[in-house]
Amino acid sequence: MIDKIIHEIEAEQITEIDTVNDLKEVYLNYMKRKYMTEAGLGVSLNHHTLVLANRLTEQEKIDPYQYHIYSIMCGDKVYFDDKETGIVTENGLTGLKVVFFSFDEKNNRRTYALPFLLDISEDEKASLDYSKVRVQIIYPNELIKIYIDDADYIAQYGDDVKEITIPAQDLFLVNVKLFWQEMTLKVLYVGQSYGVAGNRTAFNRLSSHSTYQKILSDLQEKYPNKALYIYLMEINYSLLTTMDSRQETVKSDSEDTEHIENVICNLPIESQVINIAEAAIINYFKPEYNKMYVENFPDVNHKGYKQYYDLDYNALTVEIYPQLDVLPPIILFTETASLRSPWDFMEYNLYNDNDRKSMYDIFLQ
Repeated sequence: MIDKIIHEIEAEQITEIDTVNDLKEVYLNYMKRKYMTEAGLGVSLNHHTLVLANRLTEQEKIDPYQYHIYSIMCGDKVYFDDKETGIVTENGLTGLKVVFFSFDEKNNRRTYALPFLLDISEDEKASLDYSKVRVQIIYPNELIKIYIDDADYIAQYGDDVKEITIPAQDLFLVNVKLFWQEMTLKVLYVGQSYGVAGNRTAFNRLSSHSTYQKILSDLQEKYPNKALYIYLMEINYSLLTTMDSRQETVKSDSEDTEHIENVICNLPIESQVINIAEAAIINYFKPEYNKMYVENFPDVNHKGYKQYYDLDYNALTVEIYPQLDVLPPIILFTETASLRSPWDFMEYNLYNDNDRKSMYDIFLQ
């Protein structure tokens, strides 16, 4: 015990110990010091979906999830090369040769050719006469129309096969791993869609959202060669606790017990989890179409997530990296921040005491 007190004295650089009473005071202060149990909120994804903005209506019909947060993003738009795309015969096979192109940030053209001929028949056994197939690229080269005049084929599969329309972006994304080792998406806006008690969905929220409408109208002027995506996020939360033996406080055992009991007996409220997660994502990326939370988060004066200050939470982490098997690794970015892998996450301290340590610092040692 004496060694511990001496170590305490050295650590605190206490030099004015001239009497036994001085030593006694140091000893009593040492004995009062306890280790406070810290609480943190961890937000992660329960489910997520990335969908082209012009496919939202179709997505709504098949999607059962109640998304809490969404982000409007843009990525490279691809077009059909009308000079290289068409019905061809190569190595004894006849089919649709497809070549795409896009533009980089310096407006340089990039070309991508499918390494195979696309069979546009219904199945492998179909006897489509490709000499009776005509292809038309619709300006500005975002759609291809395939016209089939083969009467036997139409009789077998119905009138619906007479005219087939394929968007360039859709066909490209199905084969995107052939062309891109990574996919970059710029975060333009972040919002919440769940509403009060889950009475609103991302789909009906976006259908009447003024900022979304403005982004749509701005797209041609500001991002003419970009396609718009919607990243839909259904979030989950975890209550995290640590006891860091290096983080000593003057709180007593009873105060520490009361603190952690308050945390456990007042578990996070869904609306406040959504509020704080939305605010954290906005502050991290600082998207150009967001106004609130861009510069003032976290803030004890924000009532939307006040619970975490009232209960003296230590930290917040938010993990929203989109892992999608059908797509290559994704980079979410703005001019100020990025997420590049599942190991990237957002971390914020929820306290205003400069002497207090983050509860996660223990893992860095």
